[in-house]
Amino acid sequence: MATVSTERLRSALERAGVQPDDAAALAEAAARRPLAQRDWLAPLLAAALLGLLGWIALSIHEMNARLGVVETRLIAVEEGQAKLQDGQAKLEAGQAQASAERRALERKVDDLARRPR
Repeated sequence: MATVSTERLRSALERAGVQPDDAAALAEAAARRPLAQRDWLAPLLAAALLGLLGWIALSIHEMNARLGVVETRLIAVEEGQAKLQDGQAKLEAGQAQASAERRALERKVDDLARRPR
């Protein structure tokens, strides 16, 4: 990183009309901090922060998309379960009706078998 010498800064400040003591103090403070750091550090940090925020936004978007898929699948499973329960109820009703018809037919057969010929 390039730094500016304290003497050059002080002389430039004095030429600009700054008092010599103030120019020396400002030159010392400025020389301690590299110019290159001031030039690129802030934009780099801003870009990193924007990148992080973008990554977070994309992660949230992806999570929402996955939740939407899971929700759709859950709705389909619930609808399937409702149809299965409906089908089971119809099957049980059909079995009960078939059982009642079978008993009625068995009674008729028994009645016919008991009749004298």
